[in-house]
Amino acid sequence: TNTHSLSVGLCACASLLKSCVSCYHCSLINFTYRPQGLPQSITYRPQGLPQSITYRPQGLPQSITYRPQGLPQSITYRPQGLPQSITYRPQGLPQSITYRPQGLPQSITYRPQGLPQSITYRPQGLPQSITYRPQGLPQSITYRPQGLPQSITYRPQGLPQSITYRPQGLPQSITYRPQGLPQSITYRPQGLPQSITYRPQGLPQSITYRPQGLPQSITYRPQGLPQSITYRPQGLPQSITYRPQGLPQSITYRPQGLPQSITYPPQGLPQSITYRPQGLPQSITYRPQGLPQSITYRPQGLPQSITYRPQGLPQSITYRPQGLPQSITYRPQGLPQSITYRPQGLPQSITYRPQGLPQSITYRPQGLPQSFCEFFFISSFT
Repeated sequence: TNTHSLSVGLCACASLLKSCVSCYHCSLINFTYRPQGLPQSITYRPQGLPQSITYRPQGLPQSITYRPQGLPQSITYRPQGLPQSITYRPQGLPQSITYRPQGLPQSITYRPQGLPQSITYRPQGLPQSITYRPQGLPQSITYRPQGLPQSITYRPQGLPQSITYRPQGLPQSITYRPQGLPQSITYRPQGLPQSITYRPQGLPQSITYRPQGLPQSITYRPQGLPQSITYRPQGLPQSITYRPQGLPQSITYRPQGLPQSITYPPQGLPQSITYRPQGLPQSITYRPQGLPQSITYRPQGLPQSITYRPQGLPQSITYRPQGLPQSITYRPQGLPQSITYRPQGLPQSITYRPQGLPQSITYRPQGLPQSFCEFFFISSFT
């Protein structure tokens, strides 16, 4: 037949490469053809390597297998010539890939040690899932039907433990293993962060965010001096609270971000400070161990008055609007009793207590004494 005669002729040619006793018993090369001249099969060996390739009647490949040791072991094709499956090893690596009838991949698995372990695909060719063994960090990834990721989990040596995604592909949450300081992150539907929590070795404990992505609050663990910070909707701070070992106890802010008040714990000499809307101080109060008791300020920031506790010789000081002193009063143990000042800051009068030799001194507008000598001589003659 045509098939037989072609085999003989090719065998005779092959004998030039390797001697054999009879062409009809030679297994080194065997090409067979169909009556219409299309190839039917090819085999080799020993040891001219590849072993067989077969063809379909219309001449398209049907299967390929090799080894030993012409490597790949088999590839199969569908009737229309598209690949159906591929498997290899030892040691031509990949082990198998399968294809759908239209030629799109259906699944891939490898190892040892050609890495990925398995990937599966949806009918339209989009990935469905991916898993890897310990040498490839991701352990599994799943995808939604439209090809967007749904979840990712990692092996222990990967700091993230898992990531989940929303249907539109934006992240929904991330969790971390114990050696990662963040513990988890959650996201809002539009992809902006919603909250972050931290493990005990991280000073912040948690952060929350507003829907537009600006921070809403931060809380800290006991070893962090601040205890919490809250923010206004536009992102400016609203309040800060501190732990007992932090000297300020709390700070509050006005909507435009300027401070409104500060309070201090008992070990801080000031007790509280309040501020006016434009940020200038309004008043300061002190704890008993501070000699001043309180200071008040005028709207433009200049001092208005100072009061002192009993152990302070002055009792109070008042100031005029432009900041110059108006009067000073003293406690009984202070020899002067009071001092008043004129608007330009020069003294107007001084009065003394009985144990002070002068009783009072008055001054002229230009600051020279007006009546000191008169009182002095009267008291000396009496």
